[in-house]
Amino acid sequence: MRTSVTLIGRADQLAQLERMGADCLSGNGRVALVSGPVGCGKTELIHTFAEKASKDGLRFQKATCSPAERLLPLGVISQLLPATPDRIARLVGNGLTELDPSVAEHAMVLHDVSRALTDLAEERPLLIGVDDVQHADAPSLDCLLYLARRVGTARVLLVLTEIDQPRTPFHSELLRERHCRRIRLAALSRRETGQLAAHLADDVHQLSGGNPLLAHALLEDHDTTRRFFGPAFREDLLACVHRSDPAVVALAAGLAVLGEDPSPTLLAQLTGVDVLDVPRTVHAMESAGLLADGWFRHPASASVVLDDLSRSELGELHLRAARLLHDQGAPAIDIARHLAAADRPLAAWAAPVLHEAAEHALREGDVEQAVLHLERAVRTGTDDKQRASIRSRLARVEWRTSPATAARHFPALLAASREGLLGCWDTVSLMRQMLWHGRFTEAAEALERTRASRSVPQAVELWLACCYPRLADRTGAAEPPGTLTADPWARATTALAQVLTGRCGEEAVVTAEQILQGARANGVSDYRVAALLALVYADRLDTAATWCDRLLAAAEGKRADTLRATLSGTRAEISVRQGDLREAARYADTALTTLDAQGWGTNLGFPLSCALLAATYSGRLDDAARLVELPVPETMFETRAGVHYLYARGQHHLATGRQHAALADFLVVGELVSSWRLDAPGFVPWRTGAAEAWLRQDMPDRARSLAFEQLDITGEGPSRARGAALRILAACEDPTRRPALLAEAAEVLELCGDRYELARASGELSRAHHALGDQRRARMVLRRAWHIAKECDALPLCRELLPDEEPHAACGADALSGAERRVAALAATGHTNREIADKLFITPSTVEQHLTRVYRKLNVKDRTDLPTDMASSA
Repeated sequence: MRTSVTLIGRADQLAQLERMGADCLSGNGRVALVSGPVGCGKTELIHTFAEKASKDGLRFQKATCSPAERLLPLGVISQLLPATPDRIARLVGNGLTELDPSVAEHAMVLHDVSRALTDLAEERPLLIGVDDVQHADAPSLDCLLYLARRVGTARVLLVLTEIDQPRTPFHSELLRERHCRRIRLAALSRRETGQLAAHLADDVHQLSGGNPLLAHALLEDHDTTRRFFGPAFREDLLACVHRSDPAVVALAAGLAVLGEDPSPTLLAQLTGVDVLDVPRTVHAMESAGLLADGWFRHPASASVVLDDLSRSELGELHLRAARLLHDQGAPAIDIARHLAAADRPLAAWAAPVLHEAAEHALREGDVEQAVLHLERAVRTGTDDKQRASIRSRLARVEWRTSPATAARHFPALLAASREGLLGCWDTVSLMRQMLWHGRFTEAAEALERTRASRSVPQAVELWLACCYPRLADRTGAAEPPGTLTADPWARATTALAQVLTGRCGEEAVVTAEQILQGARANGVSDYRVAALLALVYADRLDTAATWCDRLLAAAEGKRADTLRATLSGTRAEISVRQGDLREAARYADTALTTLDAQGWGTNLGFPLSCALLAATYSGRLDDAARLVELPVPETMFETRAGVHYLYARGQHHLATGRQHAALADFLVVGELVSSWRLDAPGFVPWRTGAAEAWLRQDMPDRARSLAFEQLDITGEGPSRARGAALRILAACEDPTRRPALLAEAAEVLELCGDRYELARASGELSRAHHALGDQRRARMVLRRAWHIAKECDALPLCRELLPDEEPHAACGADALSGAERRVAALAATGHTNREIADKLFITPSTVEQHLTRVYRKLNVKDRTDLPTDMASSA
């Protein structure tokens, strides 16, 4: 049960009333007007005084006013009189609404009321209390004023309470009487709040502004929930609002709707309160502890006020606020907040506002809010073309987080395209999304319609030639343009096309890097991935890895799942080509979990191929087999992603001894890329894969032919494809020619950064030296190949190179001291003890002692067994 608010800080006011009560007892009537902010203890004060006055012999007659009874004539007076005089009852029955001083009968009513009350005082001194007199009906106010003029010689004490309000004629007339006193109550001070709240005083005073009613409610809630919010505060806050002037009720709702710091003009226009009354009402609310600096003191107050409104009232306020802000030229994001909260059909003017707000949300990285704005804009737009354009934008935004979700717009957008309601780029966007999901027939339909209008940019045809070659118009996409445009997507697509069609010069690489340097962290993803892939296919793996890592870091924490998945898949491809199989598997797994198979659509082959190659090369053949068994879209094999997948599956077949199946996959890849005119050496090295399959079938001539063919199209520069082709060619040549070819292959592969292929070429080079009787060099190269394979996590290759060596065992290098490392590094690269001593400024005997300890720690016999990569660890 609620306990009463204490009278802390009200001793002076209570003493004033007691003195006036004493005057009344001695036959000198008095009038007290007790005023103060709502909830500041006026009612509690009068009741406390009434209890003491009753003990002193005063009779207490009380009336309580309320806004609901303001139109009830003489309703307040009827509460004060034990029996209603006949004249008053008759006038009320006849519909009395006011007392006209010019009408004699009405004047008699005033006299009768005054006489009836003073007669009561003849029997026993009378205390009349009227609470919240600001809500009294007009005839009752006239009666009270008439009585106040005549109590000076009667044993009557008239105590009226009111909430602070502007001075009215009633106040002027009342306070003219010399026996009338005004008693003011104010909010509690910080010290007075401390008497009420003890150690919680700071929080309570801050949240209540010293309003005793609110302070008590906060303490009651804190006792129950350990929080300064609960049902007590909610109830008393609303009581304070609704017991106040109607302008307070209106402004409280208006503030809660508009938020902090609205202009007085806007607040007045929204609520209907006169603009001149807004500052006064706000000041009254601040005095009552409801507001501080024009805003609610308690952080939950706005929600409490809004929850008290009906759904219809709240919706109307938000809609009116939106329109007012729109007419004033406010930012779209502010208007959209109210349009969203209105939760009702919107006018056509709201659609472009919502569209603009969505773009602002996207710039801030808030994809969910952008989607909500665009969904409302689609429902709001009345123009079919405008609605189609907004829906297209909505699909592109949803694509950022879920391509599968964005597909829900295909039917409506396809219908709009057929009706000619979509612009060129909206149609292109629709086509690209449908191609991603393998809906080739519908995408081709939209594409042909755009082609018929002669509005398809050449960059689109280039993109099709790179990604979905079957749909490309070869007449428009055969030659990448020599002059690159300013559009980053067109420039990136052109650079990618130049690499994939074998026209990879420095121009394409420079263009790709320029595009990546100018990329925004939360922009469109396509062109950045295209630029990255141009670097990947051009064998600029270190550069591509650096940029991809930067973009992944920038995308972290943003709602851009499609971008993060695509970048992770690209990073997996880079890692595979670098021979970093652990990282390749990790990035591929991230890509496949960020977007599921449905989300990847026809592009599933990109991350899946990386996962498959990493598992295969690492010897996790059971994992690789499960990946091969995963269902993939049939349409994927008409895309570049399908080519990557077929190549990876071919490598898996080779690793599991299915040479014929491997050869079939590699040759299919060759047919596809040749027919698409994308047979670039850096794309997929299908020739070396097929050549290896021929070698496994003991057909070296066919393998040699493919290796020479690969060398012809790669040119003289360093490339992964050239290094692999040299390795294959060496296997087909006379043993005496093999070392030179393999040494060149190793050099090329080291320059390109492909550690896995480098380990393979080095292993072959070791065997070539061994076959020619150069055991010392063979051992040195073999140990280096083994360590490189181990770094790659290529366990099958490690076992092939050194069957008796445990790949997971530590090489012992960590146990070496710094001096031992330096000596071992020089010894491993062929330096004599004297040369090492001269370089390190030590004696030859010291070198020999260091080497003895190194051999023991590394478990090797002599310097020929030292790993050649000791130099990099020294």
